[in-house]
Order: sequence, then C-alpha cells, then structure tokens
Amino acid sequence: MMSEAGFKTLTEYVRGVIRGERLDIDMVTARMLEGLRRQPLAVFLAELEASKCKLRGARGNTLVDVIDLLEQVRVQTGVSKQELSRRSGVSRGHIIALLGDDANPMLETIVRLAIGLDFPLEVVSQSASNLDDIKVEEGSQGHSETSLGDEGAAWGQVGTFGATMAGSALLPQLFGDSRAASIGCGVLGAASLGIAVFAADPALRRASGLVAAGLLTGAALGGIVSLVRSHRGTKPQGEAHAG
Repeated sequence: MMSEAGFKTLTEYVRGVIRGERLDIDMVTARMLEGLRRQPLAVFLAELEASKCKLRGARGNTLVDVIDLLEQVRVQTGVSKQELSRRSGVSRGHIIALLGDDANPMLETIVRLAIGLDFPLEVVSQSASNLDDIKVEEGSQGHSETSLGDEGAAWGQVGTFGATMAGSALLPQLFGDSRAASIGCGVLGAASLGIAVFAADPALRRASGLVAAGLLTGAALGGIVSLVRSHRGTKPQGEAHAG
C-alpha cells in the first residue's frame, strides 16, 4: 500500500527530475520509485480509499475528483495549458486528453502537473475534514475570503480600465495638437495589445489587455471630442464670413 512517506519521496523525486536534478537514493528506494512512477492513478486512489486516506483538496478518491481539482487550480491561478506543459514536462495534448472521459493517467503524470501548478499533492486522512483546504460547499470562512478576493480583483480591473480610458481621453485636450496626442495614445494602446497577445505571464496579459482597451477607447473618445470642438470652432467663422 502507498505510504505517505513514499508519496512524499515520489513528489521530491519528480520535482528534481523537472529541475534537472536527481535525488541521491539507494537501490531499494530507486526500485520503489520506479514502481510508483508507473502505477496508474486509479490503483493509487484505490489504495488510498482502502487506507481511509485521500488527496488534500479532492472531493473523493476517483480520477474525476483529482483531475477536477488540478483543473480548478489551473484556472484559478491563470496558468495556460501551454505554460503548464512547459512547467511539468507533460505534453499539451496529454493535458487536454486528461479532461476527456477515457483518461487513465499514471501517478507520475498527476504529480508532475501538481508540481507544475505549484500545488504539490498531499495525502491526508478522510476523517480529518478540517485539513481539507478546498472544502467550500458548507460556506466556510475560506470560501468567503476567496469570494472577497475575487470581487476585489474584479473591481481592480474595472479601475485599471476606467483610469486608463479617462486619462487617454483627457490627455489630447491638454495639448495644442490634440490629434497628435490621440494618435500617441492609440500607438501606446496598440503596443499594450501586442504585449497582451504575446506575453507568457497570464497576469501580465490581463493587465496589458485592460490598459490596451483603456488607451484605445480613450484615444477614440478624445479624437471625437477634438473633432466636435474643431467643427464648432469653424462654424462661427463661416457665419462671420457669410455676414
């Protein structure tokens, strides 16, 4: 049966392999690790169930429970499948296949993905419900704090977009050549959009996308205001010539 110590050793071994390092282990440990690496996740979970243990955060001891846990962590941390593939050494196609109905991964694959998400898995007792830091069905305090954090992040994104848009809309009105200022804001918006498309960091992509949207929207509004003012300024002159 899988022991907690053996699972920790496997985790450290896989982390070292990903980093290009190797643990200094004896032949007995090496044979044990070789067996664990090739063990199907379903078999490992069945052994956990028999010993009344589970993986921290997972709802239960099924393949779907564990894969759903890792997918939830990936989405919440904003790690793309391509980035996770780079971090874990698991191909992007394999990661996508894990979300299918016929997934039957090896234990090492799941450990690699967890390490790639900086969410190392841990074996805990099923009776130790207070150690389950993902349990949110009962409206726990941790769930409330997460909701408040998400709400604050959403308002922060709205504020970033609004401040950028307002600044780029007002900036052309402060310069004599408002058209040039509007064009400048548009160029900066296009540059930010390029960063949002090609940046590897998900947080940087989101921030650059918000700044780009604000700059481009503000530049468009500033250009419209300048055009209206210019039209109003030329109208009286035309009426004066007509008089």
